[in-house]
Amino acid sequence: MAELSNAQPSEIVLRLAGVQKYFGSVAAVENVELAVQKNQLVTLLGPSGCGKTTTLRMIAGFEFPTAGQIVIDGKDVTYTPPNKREIGIVFQSYSLFPHLRVSDNVAYGLKRRGVPKEERVQRVREALQLVDLGQFGDRLPNELSGGQQQRVALARAIVIRPKILLLDEPLSALDAKLRQRMRLEIRHLQRQIGMTTVLVTHDQEEALSMSDHIVVMNKGNVEQEGTPSSIYRQPKTSFVASFIGETNLFKGEIVHAANVDGLLVFRADCGFEACIRKADNLEPGRQLLLSLRPETLTISPSQGEAEASPNALRGTVAGINYLGARTVFEIKTPTRDLMVSVQNDAGSEAPVAFVEGQTIRLSWTPDACQIVEIN
Repeated sequence: MAELSNAQPSEIVLRLAGVQKYFGSVAAVENVELAVQKNQLVTLLGPSGCGKTTTLRMIAGFEFPTAGQIVIDGKDVTYTPPNKREIGIVFQSYSLFPHLRVSDNVAYGLKRRGVPKEERVQRVREALQLVDLGQFGDRLPNELSGGQQQRVALARAIVIRPKILLLDEPLSALDAKLRQRMRLEIRHLQRQIGMTTVLVTHDQEEALSMSDHIVVMNKGNVEQEGTPSSIYRQPKTSFVASFIGETNLFKGEIVHAANVDGLLVFRADCGFEACIRKADNLEPGRQLLLSLRPETLTISPSQGEAEASPNALRGTVAGINYLGARTVFEIKTPTRDLMVSVQNDAGSEAPVAFVEGQTIRLSWTPDACQIVEIN
């Protein structure tokens, strides 16, 4: 299967142009634009009902668009049936044939395509070796673990050498630890064979850890797209800021330039002020949202000075959630409750030394301030 990796990263393998899907008068997907490069793993991420699965089904050919165009490898496949699209797909349920051996499950698509037996046997052997199941070809699906069944489904999808691999929430049926391991295995396999892949998930951690490119969907529209880092660190809307990870949001406006060069002052409606970095689209009087990620806040014992300082608040510890590697504090302030996340020291037996009811000071740097649009 070495030929799968002979790809130029700049080539567009999948393109969606103005794709819409209506069920009666209900818009499931509205005007989606998408370009997937060869060898990329692109994730459609969003909550239930956002249109991500409908979009995947249109790429696969299980649904046809109401409007727009779908192009795979330069060929218009908008109304082409699934079996003519040269795609492989892995479903959440795996959909293995229980009465067929593993090798026969993997060979199924090749048999349907009329691939000669000798070549079929060789390609099945290669695919099973790629997913580390080379010794499991004679077993039945019910003799395998959940993770092994998932890998059989992957082998069956890639053995046909598709133009695009589609993954429809493939890890949601697995337990947390196995899900984490399978993320790494799928990503490693995808890179190893150079397979252009589209993944659908509602799991933000899964999307951040596996993707080259993330498309965040909401109410049938693309809310934002970009690299995992840019989506997390530079959210453009309140939906993206709150859906991707955890955040503390404050409504307010830009009031004036700060005394320090390169900074502006944001005044929250709840009263406090924060110095933020200048940007071209930030003008005095403009209503915006300030997003502060829990891990960007510094918690320290209160010295009574927080109210007079920008980029600082005084509060009270209302709750402590010890999560092993980190501790999440619920902080009550005069204006609202906030979340703060602190990494625990590797050699410490106890979480960071604060107690419920203690008065503390929260502070943050201008670089921690993410300014997002109100939507």
